[in-house]
Amino acid sequence: MIDKDLPIADVKTMQQLLAESTSGRRFNTLLLTVFAVVALVLAIVGIYGVMSYTVTQRIHEIGIRVAIGAHRATCSSW
Repeated sequence: MIDKDLPIADVKTMQQLLAESTSGRRFNTLLLTVFAVVALVLAIVGIYGVMSYTVTQRIHEIGIRVAIGAHRATCSSW
């Protein structure tokens, strides 16, 4: 039997109970999302850097070919 004269302690709504029970998972998901975004940004910056370096290395070659009159149709390596 329940004593109706006992005080009720730690009263919480269902939303508060649900928020407390899922807070750990929510934090882990947020942390994983942040790391995924950082990894994506690093990958994009890395690919951009490699492409930029490759184009920079070929700028002189392309300039020389254009200077001696090569056309885009005759240069299959462009």
